Amino acid sequence: MKTDRHSKGLTLIELMTVVAILVLSLVLAAPSFSRFLDDRKVRNVAESLHYGMLRAVSEAANANTPAVFTWDGHTTWTITQQRFEDDGSGTSVLTTKTLETFNWGGADANWSSVSVKAMKKNNTALTDTAIAFDTFSKVSDSSDPNKLPDWFEVCGGPGSRKFLVTVVEGGIKVCDPLLPSTDPKGCKGASVSASPTCP
Repeated sequence: MKTDRHSKGLTLIELMTVVAILVLSLVLAAPSFSRFLDDRKVRNVAESLHYGMLRAVSEAANANTPAVFTWDGHTTWTITQQRFEDDGSGTSVLTTKTLETFNWGGADANWSSVSVKAMKKNNTALTDTAIAFDTFSKVSDSSDPNKLPDWFEVCGGPGSRKFLVTVVEGGIKVCDPLLPSTDPKGCKGASVSASPTCP
């Protein structure tokens, strides 16, 4: 019986070549992965604003009382509603109840790269917003026009992907200005004039 003197495993050179190819692949993929994570954060914040406004619409319809979605101009939105409640003595008192508060930033530095602007059609930025939704799921006439945005612009760092959350035009919707306006996920109307990437 004859034995083969050569090993059937990998040589050190072959192993080093495989490791070098893997390291090179990771180095080349890192910027794309980082951009993917940044885009995901931007999308999550846009969806959070979208959810908050839809929740306000739902609460207004369910309680048959207008609900107000407010954004503080930074990283927090709140839904409030005025309701009559028993004060304990059998008397109904009108109170403002906070239904939900959400903060996507705060002390977490991971979200500091995401910025939000509330915009009007004339490209004027608002510092804070208050959107009242009536019981018919529409923006209420009681909304202060000076605090009523047409859309929210959600951005990451310079040159990154942008998402818009439309408020008045076409209802409440997250849209992508990179897509054509004929695409269901694209932006329509005045919000189309917004730049598709972040400044």
